[in-house]
Amino acid sequence: MDLLEKLQLPLARTASDARPVVVMTCGIAGSGKSTLSKLLAERERDIILDRPFYCKEDREYFRRVIAAIFFRPQSKEVIRERIQHRRQAGVNADSALEIAPEILDRYWEGFESPDGGGDS
Repeated sequence: MDLLEKLQLPLARTASDARPVVVMTCGIAGSGKSTLSKLLAERERDIILDRPFYCKEDREYFRRVIAAIFFRPQSKEVIRERIQHRRQAGVNADSALEIAPEILDRYWEGFESPDGGGDS
């Protein structure tokens, strides 16, 4: 089952509630936020907050009005490889800033991971 199939139930609308779904992604650079956001953007009327949401306080501010947060943990090595691949592909919206290994190390150490895939 691919990621979009796994997300279908939590993102489902009902006939009685057709409001847009708000999706909040969470993770450091290279964790897959933008990839997930692009896949979800194909759905009509949904709203996607594609931000690092680096600290729990930042996430909690937005969670007051958002029902769920999706966090896709990745290994540090996978993230490092993705960042290197992006830089080789050239500068664009997904790689506007160069993230040196020591900066990634600081992000990794300081990132406050959501509990159980989402903050409570």
